[in-house]
Amino acid sequence: MPPAPDLAPTLGRPPFSTTTQRPTTTQRSTTTQRSTTKGHAMTPPWTPPSSAPSVSPTMFRHTLGRWATGVAIITAATPDGPVGMTVTSFSSISLEPPLVGFFAASSSSTWPSIESAGGYVVNVLGDDQHHLCGAFAQRAEDRFTDVGWSPARTGAPVLEGVLAWMDCELHQTVGMGDHVLAVGKVIDAGVDGPARGPLLWYQRGTGALRPHRV
Repeated sequence: MPPAPDLAPTLGRPPFSTTTQRPTTTQRSTTTQRSTTKGHAMTPPWTPPSSAPSVSPTMFRHTLGRWATGVAIITAATPDGPVGMTVTSFSSISLEPPLVGFFAASSSSTWPSIESAGGYVVNVLGDDQHHLCGAFAQRAEDRFTDVGWSPARTGAPVLEGVLAWMDCELHQTVGMGDHVLAVGKVIDAGVDGPARGPLLWYQRGTGALRPHRV
């Protein structure tokens, strides 16, 4: 799956009338009054109607583009050879049991092979691995050309020089909208590559982290 595009907006509050009318005697028994605390009006929670329109796809993409993420390559072993794809949707899920996950587009041509494999490796890219991010995000018959790797316990490729890796058994899949959540149980992990910063994805481009001490 290609890296996630820049995405999504904030939901606005519903319009409220600027004119408040006092309820009549017959209305007071059925009208909820605005409560006050120290003289300040308290606005009751807003329950959106089920027919509320969704945010536009363009604004959704544009807004989510302001959220920076790491970059990982998901790899798996198949009878026809290794497969892999770039994702920016990787996340830890649970420490006990050790679970992680990522989202794959339902339209992805690589995801069915990873699902059939029953296991995958999460390869976390370092800030000097821009080329791998691009290579595994493009449509190509063999994304592993000139890429060094070694098999993990599941047989999935651990790419040479990655910042960190996690070997996972496919634990659960959940369809969500136009994506599939692939939850994996981590059976092995490592940080074999040279120490450096992570590769980041922000506003449809990659970059490096500039850490600041807190």
